[in-house]
Amino acid sequence: MRLDKFLSDVTGRSRRESREIIRSGRLRVNGIIVKLPSYSVSTEDDISLDGRKLIWRKFTYIKMFKPAGYVSSKREKNLPTIYDLLDHPLKWKLSIAGRLDRDVEGLVILTNDGDLIHKIISPKHRIMKVYDVWMEDELPAESLEMMKRGFKLKDGYTILPVEILELEEKKVRIGLFEGKYHLIKRIFHSLNVRISKIRRIAIGNLKLDEWMKPGDWLEMDELEELIR
Repeated sequence: MRLDKFLSDVTGRSRRESREIIRSGRLRVNGIIVKLPSYSVSTEDDISLDGRKLIWRKFTYIKMFKPAGYVSSKREKNLPTIYDLLDHPLKWKLSIAGRLDRDVEGLVILTNDGDLIHKIISPKHRIMKVYDVWMEDELPAESLEMMKRGFKLKDGYTILPVEILELEEKKVRIGLFEGKYHLIKRIFHSLNVRISKIRRIAIGNLKLDEWMKPGDWLEMDELEELIR
């Protein structure tokens, strides 16, 4: 690939800015200063910028503990977004795999791997998303059975069966294989059960780390084997 494309892919800079940096003599390829933006390089070459080694990855994967109050989008007028929390050179090239409502907290994945995003959000791949739901009311046994079977919501939509993973007096851990708009809120509204808090704790085999607190994020080398 061209050296300017390599630099743009790794640092998130524009191709124009990358070309200017290269022409300034700040890049070395295998120890040699290269000032030609069209110079051909491979991902195996030793390439450094201002003495710092650059590592090329085909895709970037980040998991974040989204805090409540932040919007799952790149820009939202007068509202904080999860991108405000992300200090990463490629952040504007990353998309969100499975958005969360503004008042919902928990695990989100940001990546430029379009195939993985499709796999996560498409119900046909049956990637379970696990949520802890805090309730103001106890969940009746009849409501539990309705969730396990799948049922028609008050708005007419019929949900797929819900996995009941853990149950406490006013907290339930559920697994969903679909991610429709406001789905958890719509489910509990249809059951006449008030909820106070929702947290997503897992997507497939990928979980929030115990050390993570709202706003924390972690770049990962590979996600494909974790999302299955």
